[in-house]
Amino acid sequence: MKPDDATGKKPDDGAAGGVKPPEYKTWAEYVEVHPEAQPLHQAEIAQQAQALERERANAIKASSDLRTLAKTADEATAAKLKELADAKDREIAALHKQASFAEQAVKLGCTELAEAWTVAQATGLSAADMKAHSVWGRLFAEPKKPDAKAGAGTRSASKSELSMDDRMRAALGGRR
Repeated sequence: MKPDDATGKKPDDGAAGGVKPPEYKTWAEYVEVHPEAQPLHQAEIAQQAQALERERANAIKASSDLRTLAKTADEATAAKLKELADAKDREIAALHKQASFAEQAVKLGCTELAEAWTVAQATGLSAADMKAHSVWGRLFAEPKKPDAKAGAGTRSASKSELSMDDRMRAALGGRR
């Protein structure tokens, strides 16, 4: 890596011995710390909300249009159109239920949303009940990060008590 021209020091890339960057669990946490990102974040949220509302409105309109057509069609066609409209209504209700569950689960810290939704469908548990459950609560747990002891054996500030040479000697039974 090239040294920084102004200071003559190499830029810190977060490697062993460097300063660890902060970890954010959500974009909202990031934006809270970096207010300059707030307008971009709000614009993105607004665009996504508008797209979702358009999709919902289109689905409701399609169901309504099918019911309107059913009024002017013959009996056989009207029955099929009503059946299609009912299916569309069930689909809209199911998607709304899934979106509500996802919103609640994310607020509660769910890390495995697809699996949590599958469990919720099978058991009927809400996200809050699932988080409190002894078995399904793991879906809301913070992912465990392995302790890889990065930097062990290097000459950095985060060096462990034993050098890599010491570790190798111990693994080989103290032989040279």
